[in-house]
Amino acid sequence: MKCFNRINTALNAILVLFLWMGCADPYFVNLHSEAGNEEYPFSVEAIYLAEDENGYYHMELNSESNQSFTRLVAFTNNPHVNKVIWDADVYWIYQGEEVPAVNSASYTDEETGEAYTMFAPIYSMHGDTITIWSWYYDEWNGNKYYNASIGVVLY
Repeated sequence: MKCFNRINTALNAILVLFLWMGCADPYFVNLHSEAGNEEYPFSVEAIYLAEDENGYYHMELNSESNQSFTRLVAFTNNPHVNKVIWDADVYWIYQGEEVPAVNSASYTDEETGEAYTMFAPIYSMHGDTITIWSWYYDEWNGNKYYNASIGVVLY
């Protein structure tokens, strides 16, 4: 019986040690933080477009097609899944309905903290400079508000 008690005590100690070690993982330290003091850099990029020295991206529109496409990415650097909102200063009309030039929302990947959306201007916007905004509220961290924008020159 004494042997059984020693084994049971040793197993309990090992279990407590594993639980304690699991909580020391740096990824889990910030989950549901009581302090809510974490700050995460937030940026938006048009990863397939060239950026000039003034920070504007340049997109060549396809003259053979009414609509051109490129992917945008928001880097939240946040370990939590967040809904990212997107908006642009232009819309176009299709069959009497307003169509946004950028998809309106996406969610971040829990491993990379990145959110993607599509930007799809039409050829009649040729020569315009479009501003695209992106933002999110960090619900895990006191609803902190993050935002960023980029400019895209269409040619």
